[in-house]
Amino acid sequence: MQPKNKLTDESSQLPNERSSEGAPVIEDGTEAEEVPRRGYINRGAIGFASPDEALQQSVSEALFADAVLGKTNLSVRVASGVVMLEGSMPSRADKARAVELTAQIPGVVKVDDRLSVAAPG
Repeated sequence: MQPKNKLTDESSQLPNERSSEGAPVIEDGTEAEEVPRRGYINRGAIGFASPDEALQQSVSEALFADAVLGKTNLSVRVASGVVMLEGSMPSRADKARAVELTAQIPGVVKVDDRLSVAAPG
């Protein structure tokens, strides 16, 4: 008698039905991708290779959603939760707003402000 293979036993219980997108469907109609799996390790937001990439996306979206900041030449980089802002702002108030908005985003450890203020004229 062969020893039981846990992986084979569990895979035989997987659903055979598929949704229109090709995802396995569980009895209640839920796609299998929506259901947490045993042994799953959370590796951050879906579609991002690292938490820093997800944080960079969050910061960029918040800054570019702002009516004034969204029109500026602003660069966002993230390393270990530290957000570096680079670029030129139209005014000191806009520069302060960019730093303040960034600092309020969950996951930001520190804001490295490398923004400059454009000379008038």
